[in-house]
Amino acid sequence: MYKAIFEDKKWFWIFGGIAMGLAFNSKYTALLLQIGLILFLIFSNKHRKLLISPQVWLSLVISIIIMSPVFWWNYQNDFASFTFQSSERTTSISEFKISPTNFFGAIAHQLLLLLPILFLVIITFSYKYIKRAVLKFKIPQAKTLFLLAFFIPTFVGFFSITPIYWVKLNWMMPSYITGIILAGMFISKKLVKTQIVFSVVFHVLAMIQILFYVFPIKSDDTWIGWNELAIETENLQEKYSNTFVFSNDNYKTSACLNYFMNQKVYAQNIIGLPALHFDYLGDDLSNLNGKNAIFIDSDKGFKDHKMKSDFNPELKYYFQKITEIQPIIIKKDGREVRKFWVFYCENYQAKIN
Repeated sequence: MYKAIFEDKKWFWIFGGIAMGLAFNSKYTALLLQIGLILFLIFSNKHRKLLISPQVWLSLVISIIIMSPVFWWNYQNDFASFTFQSSERTTSISEFKISPTNFFGAIAHQLLLLLPILFLVIITFSYKYIKRAVLKFKIPQAKTLFLLAFFIPTFVGFFSITPIYWVKLNWMMPSYITGIILAGMFISKKLVKTQIVFSVVFHVLAMIQILFYVFPIKSDDTWIGWNELAIETENLQEKYSNTFVFSNDNYKTSACLNYFMNQKVYAQNIIGLPALHFDYLGDDLSNLNGKNAIFIDSDKGFKDHKMKSDFNPELKYYFQKITEIQPIIIKKDGREVRKFWVFYCENYQAKIN
Protein backbone atom coordinates (compact mmCIF):
# COMPACT_ATOMS: atom_id res chain seq x y z
CA MET A 1 0.00 0.00 0.00
CA TYR A 2 2.87 2.33 0.79
CA LYS A 3 4.42 1.73 -2.63
CA ALA A 4 1.05 2.21 -4.34
CA ILE A 5 0.31 5.50 -2.58
CA PHE A 6 3.68 7.17 -2.10
CA GLU A 7 5.67 5.71 -5.00
CA ASP A 8 2.72 5.65 -7.44
CA LYS A 9 3.28 2.00 -8.40
CA LYS A 10 -0.10 1.04 -9.81
CA TRP A 11 0.44 -2.74 -9.72
CA PHE A 12 0.88 -2.59 -5.96
CA TRP A 13 -2.82 -1.76 -5.56
CA ILE A 14 -3.49 -5.27 -6.87
CA PHE A 15 -0.81 -6.82 -4.64
CA GLY A 16 -2.19 -4.88 -1.67
CA GLY A 17 -5.70 -6.15 -2.34
CA ILE A 18 -4.49 -9.74 -2.49
CA ALA A 19 -2.51 -9.29 0.73
CA MET A 20 -5.46 -7.74 2.60
CA GLY A 21 -7.74 -10.59 1.51
CA LEU A 22 -5.29 -13.30 2.54
CA ALA A 23 -4.68 -11.57 5.88
CA PHE A 24 -8.43 -11.61 6.61
CA ASN A 25 -8.60 -15.33 5.76
CA SER A 26 -5.94 -15.85 8.44
CA LYS A 27 -7.36 -13.55 11.13
CA TYR A 28 -10.64 -11.61 11.05
CA THR A 29 -9.11 -8.55 12.73
CA ALA A 30 -7.23 -8.01 9.44
CA LEU A 31 -10.41 -6.24 8.30
CA LEU A 32 -8.76 -3.27 10.03
CA LEU A 33 -6.39 -3.10 7.04
CA GLN A 34 -9.18 -1.95 4.72
CA ILE A 35 -10.50 0.33 7.46
CA GLY A 36 -7.02 1.82 7.98
CA LEU A 37 -6.59 2.43 4.27
CA ILE A 38 -9.94 4.23 3.98
CA LEU A 39 -9.30 6.29 7.13
CA PHE A 40 -5.92 7.38 5.78
CA LEU A 41 -7.42 8.51 2.49
CA ILE A 42 -10.24 10.38 4.26
CA PHE A 43 -7.93 12.33 6.58
CA SER A 44 -5.02 12.92 4.19
CA ASN A 45 -5.56 16.20 2.34
CA LYS A 46 -2.91 15.26 -0.19
CA HIS A 47 -4.30 11.82 -1.00
CA ARG A 48 -8.04 12.24 -0.47
CA LYS A 49 -8.57 12.40 -4.22
CA LEU A 50 -7.60 8.72 -4.41
CA LEU A 51 -10.98 7.89 -2.86
CA ILE A 52 -12.54 8.33 -6.27
CA SER A 53 -9.75 6.57 -8.17
CA PRO A 54 -10.50 3.18 -9.74
CA GLN A 55 -7.31 1.55 -8.44
CA VAL A 56 -8.31 2.00 -4.78
CA TRP A 57 -11.68 0.40 -5.32
CA LEU A 58 -10.13 -2.30 -7.50
CA SER A 59 -7.82 -3.12 -4.59
CA LEU A 60 -10.76 -3.31 -2.17
CA VAL A 61 -12.81 -5.45 -4.58
CA ILE A 62 -9.88 -7.84 -5.04
CA SER A 63 -9.53 -8.15 -1.25
CA ILE A 64 -13.25 -8.96 -0.96
CA ILE A 65 -12.96 -11.61 -3.70
CA ILE A 66 -10.04 -13.22 -1.85
CA MET A 67 -12.11 -13.10 1.36
CA SER A 68 -15.25 -14.54 -0.25
CA PRO A 69 -14.60 -18.24 0.61
CA VAL A 70 -14.82 -17.30 4.30
CA PHE A 71 -18.15 -15.54 3.75
CA TRP A 72 -19.45 -18.43 1.60
CA TRP A 73 -18.52 -21.04 4.21
CA ASN A 74 -20.25 -18.97 6.91
CA TYR A 75 -23.34 -18.62 4.71
CA GLN A 76 -23.46 -22.41 4.32
CA ASN A 77 -22.98 -23.00 8.07
CA ASP A 78 -25.33 -20.50 9.71
CA PHE A 79 -22.52 -17.91 9.99
CA ALA A 80 -20.89 -20.07 12.65
CA SER A 81 -17.44 -18.49 12.87
CA PHE A 82 -18.76 -14.93 12.51
CA THR A 83 -21.27 -15.59 15.29
CA PHE A 84 -18.61 -17.12 17.51
CA GLN A 85 -16.28 -14.16 16.99
CA SER A 86 -18.96 -11.51 17.50
CA SER A 87 -22.15 -12.38 19.38
CA GLU A 88 -20.70 -13.66 22.67
CA ARG A 89 -18.08 -10.92 22.80
CA THR A 90 -20.55 -8.21 21.85
CA THR A 91 -22.88 -9.39 24.60
CA SER A 92 -20.08 -9.28 27.18
CA ILE A 93 -19.06 -5.77 26.09
CA SER A 94 -22.65 -4.51 26.09
CA GLU A 95 -23.05 -5.59 29.72
CA PHE A 96 -20.42 -2.96 30.54
CA LYS A 97 -19.07 -4.47 33.73
CA ILE A 98 -15.92 -2.66 34.82
CA SER A 99 -13.12 -5.11 35.59
CA PRO A 100 -9.78 -3.80 36.93
CA THR A 101 -8.39 -7.31 36.42
CA ASN A 102 -9.04 -7.13 32.67
CA PHE A 103 -7.53 -3.65 32.41
CA PHE A 104 -4.36 -4.28 34.40
CA GLY A 105 -4.04 -7.75 32.87
CA ALA A 106 -3.98 -6.19 29.40
CA ILE A 107 -1.31 -3.71 30.51
CA ALA A 108 0.73 -6.56 32.00
CA HIS A 109 0.75 -8.74 28.90
CA GLN A 110 1.47 -5.79 26.59
CA LEU A 111 4.38 -4.87 28.87
CA LEU A 112 5.51 -8.47 28.55
CA LEU A 113 5.37 -8.44 24.75
CA LEU A 114 6.75 -4.96 24.10
CA LEU A 115 8.87 -4.63 27.25
CA PRO A 116 8.64 -1.43 29.36
CA ILE A 117 10.57 1.08 27.22
CA LEU A 118 8.83 0.38 23.93
CA PHE A 119 5.42 0.10 25.60
CA LEU A 120 5.81 3.50 27.30
CA VAL A 121 7.04 5.11 24.06
CA ILE A 122 4.00 3.75 22.19
CA ILE A 123 1.62 5.00 24.91
CA THR A 124 3.34 8.42 24.84
CA PHE A 125 3.12 9.04 21.09
CA SER A 126 -0.45 7.64 20.96
CA TYR A 127 -1.51 10.18 23.58
CA LYS A 128 0.39 12.93 21.76
CA TYR A 129 -1.17 12.37 18.35
CA ILE A 130 -4.69 11.81 19.69
CA LYS A 131 -4.47 15.00 21.80
CA ARG A 132 -3.29 17.01 18.78
CA ALA A 133 -6.11 15.66 16.63
CA VAL A 134 -8.89 16.11 19.20
CA LEU A 135 -7.90 19.40 20.83
CA LYS A 136 -5.99 21.20 18.07
CA PHE A 137 -7.40 19.49 14.96
CA LYS A 138 -3.85 18.93 13.72
CA ILE A 139 -3.34 16.10 11.24
CA PRO A 140 0.22 14.66 10.94
CA GLN A 141 2.10 14.74 7.66
CA ALA A 142 1.08 12.07 5.16
CA LYS A 143 3.61 9.32 5.89
CA THR A 144 3.11 9.57 9.65
CA LEU A 145 -0.66 9.58 9.14
CA PHE A 146 -0.30 6.47 6.99
CA LEU A 147 1.42 4.62 9.84
CA LEU A 148 -1.11 5.89 12.40
CA ALA A 149 -4.03 4.73 10.27
CA PHE A 150 -2.90 1.13 10.67
CA PHE A 151 -1.93 1.58 14.31
CA ILE A 152 -4.56 3.65 16.14
CA PRO A 153 -7.70 1.61 15.23
CA THR A 154 -6.09 -1.66 16.39
CA PHE A 155 -4.02 -0.60 19.40
CA VAL A 156 -6.21 2.16 20.83
CA GLY A 157 -9.42 0.44 19.73
CA PHE A 158 -8.72 -2.79 21.59
CA PHE A 159 -7.07 -1.00 24.51
CA SER A 160 -10.20 1.12 25.03
CA ILE A 161 -12.35 -1.95 25.79
CA THR A 162 -9.91 -3.56 28.25
CA PRO A 163 -11.74 -2.17 31.33
CA ILE A 164 -14.87 -4.14 30.36
CA TYR A 165 -13.55 -7.12 28.36
CA TRP A 166 -10.59 -9.48 28.44
CA VAL A 167 -8.54 -8.54 25.36
CA LYS A 168 -6.26 -11.39 24.37
CA LEU A 169 -2.58 -10.57 24.12
CA ASN A 170 -2.35 -11.22 20.36
CA TRP A 171 -5.21 -8.92 19.32
CA MET A 172 -3.10 -5.75 19.48
CA MET A 173 0.01 -7.32 17.99
CA PRO A 174 -0.72 -6.36 14.32
CA SER A 175 -0.53 -2.71 15.36
CA TYR A 176 3.11 -3.23 16.36
CA ILE A 177 4.14 -3.36 12.68
CA THR A 178 3.53 0.35 12.14
CA GLY A 179 3.64 1.23 15.85
CA ILE A 180 7.29 0.25 16.20
CA ILE A 181 8.19 2.28 13.10
CA LEU A 182 6.46 5.28 14.71
CA ALA A 183 8.27 4.59 17.99
CA GLY A 184 11.55 4.95 16.11
CA MET A 185 10.69 8.62 15.57
CA PHE A 186 10.59 9.25 19.33
CA ILE A 187 13.02 6.88 21.00
CA SER A 188 16.59 7.91 21.81
CA LYS A 189 19.71 5.76 21.40
CA LYS A 190 20.01 5.60 25.18
CA LEU A 191 16.49 4.20 25.48
CA VAL A 192 17.19 1.75 22.66
CA LYS A 193 20.15 0.42 24.65
CA THR A 194 17.95 0.12 27.75
CA GLN A 195 15.33 -1.74 25.69
CA ILE A 196 18.00 -4.15 24.47
CA VAL A 197 19.07 -4.87 28.05
CA PHE A 198 15.43 -5.59 29.02
CA SER A 199 15.10 -7.78 25.93
CA VAL A 200 18.22 -9.84 26.66
CA VAL A 201 17.18 -10.39 30.29
CA PHE A 202 13.63 -11.30 29.29
CA HIS A 203 14.76 -13.77 26.62
CA VAL A 204 17.18 -15.46 29.00
CA LEU A 205 14.40 -15.86 31.59
CA ALA A 206 12.01 -17.13 28.91
CA MET A 207 14.63 -19.62 27.70
CA ILE A 208 15.14 -20.90 31.25
CA GLN A 209 11.37 -21.34 31.67
CA ILE A 210 11.01 -23.15 28.34
CA LEU A 211 13.97 -25.46 28.92
CA PHE A 212 13.55 -26.19 32.61
CA TYR A 213 9.88 -25.34 33.27
CA VAL A 214 10.74 -23.57 36.55
CA PHE A 215 7.21 -22.29 37.17
CA PRO A 216 4.44 -24.84 36.42
CA ILE A 217 1.56 -23.37 34.43
CA LYS A 218 -1.80 -24.20 36.00
CA SER A 219 -3.60 -24.19 32.68
CA ASP A 220 -3.98 -26.11 29.43
CA ASP A 221 -2.26 -23.14 27.74
CA THR A 222 1.14 -24.78 27.93
CA TRP A 223 3.53 -26.62 25.64
CA ILE A 224 4.35 -29.22 28.28
CA GLY A 225 3.00 -32.76 28.41
CA TRP A 226 0.94 -33.18 25.25
CA ASN A 227 3.20 -35.68 23.49
CA GLU A 228 3.63 -37.63 26.73
CA LEU A 229 -0.16 -37.66 27.19
CA ALA A 230 -0.56 -39.06 23.68
CA ILE A 231 1.90 -41.87 24.42
CA GLU A 232 0.18 -42.75 27.72
CA THR A 233 -3.23 -42.69 26.03
CA GLU A 234 -2.06 -45.06 23.31
CA ASN A 235 -0.73 -47.39 26.01
CA LEU A 236 -4.17 -47.37 27.62
CA GLN A 237 -5.75 -48.24 24.28
CA GLU A 238 -3.59 -51.35 24.12
CA LYS A 239 -5.05 -52.41 27.48
CA TYR A 240 -8.62 -51.31 26.66
CA SER A 241 -9.04 -52.43 23.05
CA ASN A 242 -11.62 -51.17 20.56
CA THR A 243 -11.72 -47.71 22.12
CA PHE A 244 -11.84 -44.20 20.70
CA VAL A 245 -10.56 -41.16 22.59
CA PHE A 246 -12.34 -37.90 23.43
CA SER A 247 -12.13 -34.97 25.82
CA ASN A 248 -14.38 -32.17 27.08
CA ASP A 249 -12.46 -28.92 27.47
CA ASN A 250 -13.69 -27.07 24.38
CA TYR A 251 -10.81 -28.07 22.12
CA LYS A 252 -7.28 -27.98 23.58
CA THR A 253 -6.80 -31.56 24.77
CA SER A 254 -8.62 -33.00 21.77
CA ALA A 255 -6.69 -30.80 19.32
CA CYS A 256 -3.31 -31.63 20.82
CA LEU A 257 -4.03 -35.36 20.91
CA ASN A 258 -5.19 -35.17 17.29
CA TYR A 259 -1.80 -33.70 16.46
CA PHE A 260 0.31 -36.22 18.36
CA MET A 261 -1.75 -39.39 17.86
CA ASN A 262 -2.14 -41.26 14.59
CA GLN A 263 -5.92 -41.52 14.93
CA LYS A 264 -9.07 -39.47 15.15
CA VAL A 265 -9.63 -37.86 18.57
CA TYR A 266 -13.06 -36.41 19.39
CA ALA A 267 -14.29 -33.54 21.54
CA GLN A 268 -17.40 -32.89 23.63
CA ASN A 269 -19.69 -33.32 20.62
CA ILE A 270 -19.49 -37.01 21.61
CA ILE A 271 -21.74 -36.19 24.60
CA GLY A 272 -23.99 -33.72 22.77
CA LEU A 273 -22.23 -30.49 23.76
CA PRO A 274 -21.18 -27.70 21.36
CA ALA A 275 -17.60 -28.40 20.29
CA LEU A 276 -16.51 -25.39 18.21
CA HIS A 277 -14.77 -26.52 15.00
CA PHE A 278 -15.24 -30.20 15.87
CA ASP A 279 -18.93 -29.70 15.06
CA TYR A 280 -18.07 -28.94 11.42
CA LEU A 281 -15.79 -31.83 10.49
CA GLY A 282 -18.63 -33.94 9.12
CA ASP A 283 -18.20 -36.80 11.59
CA ASP A 284 -21.01 -39.37 11.68
CA LEU A 285 -20.94 -40.22 15.37
CA SER A 286 -23.37 -43.10 14.91
CA ASN A 287 -20.44 -45.04 13.41
CA LEU A 288 -19.07 -45.18 16.96
CA ASN A 289 -22.16 -46.88 18.38
CA GLY A 290 -21.30 -49.89 20.51
CA LYS A 291 -17.66 -48.88 20.91
CA ASN A 292 -15.94 -48.15 24.18
CA ALA A 293 -14.08 -44.91 24.83
CA ILE A 294 -11.31 -43.37 26.89
CA PHE A 295 -12.36 -39.99 28.25
CA ILE A 296 -9.50 -37.61 29.13
CA ASP A 297 -10.14 -34.76 31.59
CA SER A 298 -7.38 -32.28 32.38
CA ASP A 299 -6.76 -31.34 36.02
CA LYS A 300 -5.63 -27.71 35.59
CA GLY A 301 -4.98 -27.17 39.30
CA PHE A 302 -2.84 -30.28 39.73
CA LYS A 303 -2.09 -30.77 43.46
CA ASP A 304 -2.19 -34.50 44.18
CA HIS A 305 -2.68 -37.98 42.72
CA LYS A 306 -6.28 -38.37 43.88
CA MET A 307 -8.88 -39.69 41.52
CA LYS A 308 -11.73 -37.38 40.59
CA SER A 309 -14.42 -39.73 41.99
CA ASP A 310 -17.16 -38.08 39.93
CA PHE A 311 -17.65 -37.53 36.22
CA ASN A 312 -19.48 -35.32 33.75
CA PRO A 313 -23.19 -36.08 34.17
CA GLU A 314 -23.64 -36.06 30.38
CA LEU A 315 -21.52 -39.19 30.10
CA LYS A 316 -24.19 -41.45 31.63
CA TYR A 317 -26.66 -40.55 28.86
CA TYR A 318 -24.28 -41.77 26.14
CA PHE A 319 -22.47 -44.70 27.77
CA GLN A 320 -23.78 -47.79 29.52
CA LYS A 321 -21.03 -47.85 32.14
CA ILE A 322 -18.32 -45.37 33.27
CA THR A 323 -15.31 -46.47 35.31
CA GLU A 324 -12.60 -44.13 36.52
CA ILE A 325 -9.08 -45.50 36.17
CA GLN A 326 -5.78 -44.21 37.51
CA PRO A 327 -4.95 -40.66 36.37
CA ILE A 328 -2.11 -39.97 33.96
CA ILE A 329 0.72 -38.06 35.63
CA ILE A 330 3.14 -36.25 33.32
CA LYS A 331 6.70 -35.73 34.47
CA LYS A 332 9.44 -33.42 33.23
CA ASP A 333 13.00 -34.03 34.39
CA GLY A 334 11.66 -36.30 37.15
CA ARG A 335 9.26 -33.63 38.42
CA GLU A 336 5.47 -34.10 38.21
CA VAL A 337 4.02 -31.20 36.21
CA ARG A 338 0.60 -32.22 34.83
CA LYS A 339 -2.28 -34.53 35.63
CA PHE A 340 -5.14 -35.91 33.54
CA TRP A 341 -8.12 -37.79 34.94
CA VAL A 342 -9.09 -40.84 32.88
CA PHE A 343 -12.43 -42.64 32.51
CA TYR A 344 -13.18 -45.88 30.70
CA CYS A 345 -16.62 -45.56 29.09
CA GLU A 346 -18.43 -48.61 27.71
CA ASN A 347 -20.96 -49.09 24.89
CA TYR A 348 -21.37 -45.66 23.29
CA GLN A 349 -24.77 -44.73 21.86
CA ALA A 350 -24.95 -41.53 19.81
CA LYS A 351 -28.14 -39.48 20.18
CA ILE A 352 -29.34 -38.55 16.70
CA ASN A 353 -31.38 -35.31 16.58
